Amino acid sequence: MRKRIILCMGLLVLVSTMSGCGTLGMAGFKMAFGNYEDAIDLYDAYLQENPDSVKARNGLGFAYMKTGEIDKSITLFQEALHMEPDNSFSALRLGQAYVNVGRIDAAIHAWSGFTFLDRENVQEEVHRLLRILTMYQGETPPDPSLLRTYSLDASKLKALGKTDLANLVNVSLKRVLDDRTCFT
Repeated sequence: MRKRIILCMGLLVLVSTMSGCGTLGMAGFKMAFGNYEDAIDLYDAYLQENPDSVKARNGLGFAYMKTGEIDKSITLFQEALHMEPDNSFSALRLGQAYVNVGRIDAAIHAWSGFTFLDRENVQEEVHRLLRILTMYQGETPPDPSLLRTYSLDASKLKALGKTDLANLVNVSLKRVLDDRTCFT
């Protein structure tokens, strides 16, 4: 079994390299297996040669978010959005990063108005999370049926700390968007 896994991984690396993915493909491969530090090195190297790559900037930002370096990830997602203002992946992960550092207003702003056309389930989840965030901020009244979706009620929502709110957002997004999804 172990030989089979090693063989499959080797073939994946070979195919990625031969298909022109090169450094960027290897970085994504490292991300898929949770090797975030190695992915950071590869994304950095790729960006040295390709400074206008939004895909690499998003991948690097996500890798930094996974290692807890949220401020770096926020900067990278902002840069990616500046380069490609309609990039929904950048907006999605920027909002997630903002929630992770307790900047709920900034997360609401990052997610408002974006449409994730290619992934209806992601769009629906972001819409629900936006409603949760605005309820958390006291901007909209509690919606009991929506809160039940997250095993909450109005009192539990008010009692959530920002870390618990970030966990709710991270788990919800992970449920609809695999971490290994392309960083476009």
